[in-house]
Amino acid sequence: FFDKNKILLNKYSVSEYSDSVLILFLGYISFLIGYFITNLSFKKFQSKGFEYLNCTENEILILGSTLLFSTIIIFYFIEMQRYLNFISQIKYPSLLFGIGLCFHYILMKKNGNKMLLGFLFLLILLPIAFELLTGSFNFPFMIIFLIYIYYLVISRKINLIPFFVIGLVFIFIHIGKYDYRTQTWLDKKNDLNFFDKSKIFMNTYISKKSDDLKLKNIINRSDNYRLERRIFHSYWSLVVVTKETPSQIPHWNGYSYKILLTKIIPRIFWAEKPSDTLGNEFGHRYNKLTKNSDHTMRDNHTSWNMPVLNEFYVNFGSLGVIFGMILIGTLCCLFQRFFSNIKKNNIENIIAFYMFIPLFF
Repeated sequence: FFDKNKILLNKYSVSEYSDSVLILFLGYISFLIGYFITNLSFKKFQSKGFEYLNCTENEILILGSTLLFSTIIIFYFIEMQRYLNFISQIKYPSLLFGIGLCFHYILMKKNGNKMLLGFLFLLILLPIAFELLTGSFNFPFMIIFLIYIYYLVISRKINLIPFFVIGLVFIFIHIGKYDYRTQTWLDKKNDLNFFDKSKIFMNTYISKKSDDLKLKNIINRSDNYRLERRIFHSYWSLVVVTKETPSQIPHWNGYSYKILLTKIIPRIFWAEKPSDTLGNEFGHRYNKLTKNSDHTMRDNHTSWNMPVLNEFYVNFGSLGVIFGMILIGTLCCLFQRFFSNIKKNNIENIIAFYMFIPLFF
């Protein structure tokens, strides 16, 4: 069904696959060790929550709708980030928190005023639609997935059908991503408004005039396995780094973590804060991006993403993976333990769910 040599762009030996799977296994087991040891250590701990985060339903409504509405206006209609670049970091936390508050209110008042609930649903759908029309598909589907999981948590019922529907819709939308981007990005993007992009989006996926998504093209793999390559990228990069480090490329010995020292200071307070270009550096270090030559220019824009487990290996090898993933498992458990407040209208739950979970996305 999948031709792994076309997806991963190289033929790897059985031993090279085995080495990468071993590192993946060590990382996953280490994560579980860190998580469950921490869980046992704090099994008697019960979070009491922060009193000042207790809110009435009306306070949740006002805070959520105001935050989400103002974020939509500032970032999608006025596009303030074009003029004040440093505020762009505020966009996604504000969207997630505002959506979380609005959806929480909808769940609490599902039999309430239909007009009000409809307005809140519209507010939630707008950023999803705007993000899809930018050609960015991961973030809007992450919102949908978080909403779905939050519903399961609150309702205490498990229904897997929506999970599979979300997954299938995501794959379908993702297959047409490059066709849609070709028509809306580059020089055209500044001339296209919301309605222009909506029309192109609908034509890409629904119109019979679109030739790029015919079934025969999907079967014949005219898309060059781009979707699968994105899905398997984490594993592909792990195969690459375990094959080439340290035999050809030495360990980085913590170099990629130096940028963390500047991360805690928001750009709004430090206009000349260093940019994080590590994704591009990783790509060039492992020869996956175009370099300067007589026929090509150096690619300084594309990121060859380095998942956290792979990055532990790049810096410190197998021991880095073991201790790094133990740390990640510990942090994940601590977040869960300290920010799991069961009070109905304490918004600590919303903050933790919609703003901490994306840290692990």
